[in-house]
Amino acid sequence: SFMQNLDTISLGPGEAAIVHLHPKEVFDLLLAVKAKTGRIFLVCIEAKSSAGGGRYRSGLPNQGKQAKRLRKVVEESGVTDGDSLSGAFARGDYIFLYLSSHNGPREDQELAAVLRRNDMERFLGPLWNIYRSVGTGADAN
Repeated sequence: SFMQNLDTISLGPGEAAIVHLHPKEVFDLLLAVKAKTGRIFLVCIEAKSSAGGGRYRSGLPNQGKQAKRLRKVVEESGVTDGDSLSGAFARGDYIFLYLSSHNGPREDQELAAVLRRNDMERFLGPLWNIYRSVGTGADAN
């Protein structure tokens, strides 16, 4: 599990890291940001959720199955609060984002959020064109 290797990543205040996880993990990318105050916040990104021509249009994909699984992995890891990436998970200082290429409003729920096309373009900024070009279904409406 990714939780075992998280704390090999070291961030200084004001630094960020993007970690690409194994394809069988709960999510695809981890964005870790350490504020100048020292607090770490994590963004777990499920980028494949818009593949396949748009399997969903509203609500969390698969009723939030991946976000629920992540919560379970964190709980079962036995990680306690600390000044580390795993500590940020233990404190609940993370959000699970499903990326969707469909237009519409962003959806926020307790476990996760779904970023729709307009929000996703702003979130990814200059990486949007790369994301769109790798065949993620991002041109679907």
